[in-house]
Amino acid sequence: MERLQKESWKSLAVVALIILFMYAGIYLIAFHLISDTMLSKELVVGNILLYTPIVLFLTGLLYGFFNGFSPSLLALVLLLYPVTIFFFKEWIILYQIVYTLCALIGNGIGALLFTQKKKMKKNP
Repeated sequence: MERLQKESWKSLAVVALIILFMYAGIYLIAFHLISDTMLSKELVVGNILLYTPIVLFLTGLLYGFFNGFSPSLLALVLLLYPVTIFFFKEWIILYQIVYTLCALIGNGIGALLFTQKKKMKKNP
């Protein structure tokens, strides 16, 4: 049981880094490393509307597939969102809700696949 908890914390640490990169890393790249302002704006808008929801869905799906359903993952998505306040100087609650829902749906589907995988191992 203790080993399982350690593996779960390691997985959550990796997920937290992925979430932080999507919430903060992309903006650091867009604002500081890209000199073309139009490309920088395209990267930011694409990240807000497309890349972050897809990555959060896929992260939730993979985490659920390997570890089952986890409220900790949803808490990470929800609680790490305020990091974006440092970049935009505002908090848009709609994005926070949508991102959490993307992770919830992905994690739910992954958890269903996890239970199916466990059933298949028990009853070949």
